[in-house]
Amino acid sequence: MAAANASSSATGLPTDTVTPYSSDSPLINVNVTNMAKLTATNYLTWSIKIRALLQGYDLDGFLDPTQAPAVSIIANNVSSPNPAYKPWFCQDRLVFSALLGSISAECQALVASATTSATARTTLLQTYGRSSQGHVKLIKDHMRRYTKGARSVDEYMNFFKVKADELALLGKPMDHEDLVDLILGSLSDEYKTIKDIVQARDTPVTRIYVYNVVRRIRKYTNQI
Repeated sequence: MAAANASSSATGLPTDTVTPYSSDSPLINVNVTNMAKLTATNYLTWSIKIRALLQGYDLDGFLDPTQAPAVSIIANNVSSPNPAYKPWFCQDRLVFSALLGSISAECQALVASATTSATARTTLLQTYGRSSQGHVKLIKDHMRRYTKGARSVDEYMNFFKVKADELALLGKPMDHEDLVDLILGSLSDEYKTIKDIVQARDTPVTRIYVYNVVRRIRKYTNQI
């Protein structure tokens, strides 16, 4: 049984209905058709999305190797098949199939021999997780070295917005005050006034507030 089925709303528009997983429910096919596929450079973003998707189906436990039931159980010194294992195994195969469907062709070979969804996820983490951390460091370094120069206020502020959004998508959101400090620290001496204004405030300022003050100072400077 597919967990996501197209149905009609009162307005006649199609909607998706999701049935969460339980051990006594029919098997669930996870729909990953709208997900961007994993590549060698987007592991953190992919990982956040795939975990959120599986959480929505209540299937994220299949990414945890400690959650797998034993193949057999022993009672009165007699070993017998564990009745909980077969339905778990079948659902895990469907989760594993969804993982494969969300991975680019060049990355699929890494997990082709994985026996469970959890081992596949561990392999991907060990392979791409570290390189993604390097990507985060690269973005932060770029932000530290960026200066306004001859750029417009809009271009300058938009750069920090885009980079901050990238970090958030990678699961590494930047602290708001640290972001404001970066923006101010990269401004030249002609913006000393705004630095003094922000540093004199008792409460934290928003990025929009900084943007508006920078624009006003720039406009006033151009009129002199």
